[in-house]
Amino acid sequence: IRPLAWAIVLAAAQTAQAAPSRWLDFSLSSTAIAQQCAAAWSRTDARLAQLAKLPADKGDFLAAFVGFSDILADLNDETSGGMFLGQVSSEKGVRDAGVSCDTEISKRIIDVYSREDLYKLLKAAAAAGGAVDADDKRLVEKTLLEFKRSGLDIPAEDRAKVKELRQKIVTLQNDFQKALGEETTTVSFAREQLEGLPDDFIKRLARE
Repeated sequence: IRPLAWAIVLAAAQTAQAAPSRWLDFSLSSTAIAQQCAAAWSRTDARLAQLAKLPADKGDFLAAFVGFSDILADLNDETSGGMFLGQVSSEKGVRDAGVSCDTEISKRIIDVYSREDLYKLLKAAAAAGGAVDADDKRLVEKTLLEFKRSGLDIPAEDRAKVKELRQKIVTLQNDFQKALGEETTTVSFAREQLEGLPDDFIKRLARE
């Protein structure tokens, strides 16, 4: 589970007096998750388009790196709740919608890190030397590294192959996770084979 998803779980476990999570809504339907996912990406795509219009020769560190990071962080916030339900919901339709959203957004992120216009903008901002402390420098390093891993420093033909492989991996990973979550295989044990396990745990087990 993503770190943000764990944070959502911990937030949900707080006392009734705590403010409810903005993003975690267990009443979401499969349709609502799909709509939420599509809307979040639409907003993200529009914001990235605006970011890409910034003049690369200005080298504005805050506008480029912090702006880019904020856009993706907001996308993560807006979609992680539905993705989390894809792992824990008791309704198969909701689980399927959550996994589908995860797959779609993960592929979109690969697309983002394959964009030459954004890479050019960020490299120019890095070259301008706007990173003033260790945190800034780490943000620059990790952001540009993700673009490099997407093949932005290799020929376009090879880059396309890298992108295709990365998206295939996303599909395979999520298909495997989905199949694992839907697995219903059971194993039978005699009572004496459960010796040492807590009684309250044993009482919850189904009996043949």
